[in-house]
Amino acid sequence: MAYSIYALLSKDSPEITLSSLLGNLRLFFSKTDESVFIFELEEDPFDESEKNILVTWDDKWWIRFFYDEGPDVAQDSIEISKMLKSNPSPGIDNIDRRISVLFGDDESKTYTNHVIFTIDFLQEIPGVLLIDLRKKCIL
Repeated sequence: MAYSIYALLSKDSPEITLSSLLGNLRLFFSKTDESVFIFELEEDPFDESEKNILVTWDDKWWIRFFYDEGPDVAQDSIEISKMLKSNPSPGIDNIDRRISVLFGDDESKTYTNHVIFTIDFLQEIPGVLLIDLRKKCIL
């Protein structure tokens, strides 16, 4: 089963674009000892103006990164603040920027370290609030 998290970007988070995110991901993942990983911008097949970042390993597993902002994200943040089991972060319902991360299926848990490494990357962003959508909690 695929796994996803949201990285909600507060007013204290830096400006982010898909291009800057791609550059930061390449730099961060270059620190790994992984032999084969490929980064590419991928077009949404239903809307060519929408793109995401696809990171693949050995053509067997992937992570997708999406950057979104605006009123739809703000509405989602309101819903997220309502669903959280505990909400220790005031102002979560005012956030209108996010990075959504979708991880490929990994039933064998072969890529668990990749997930952890990705979470480490996201936690380094100032002002970020990571949300585990499945567990309905803040990471």
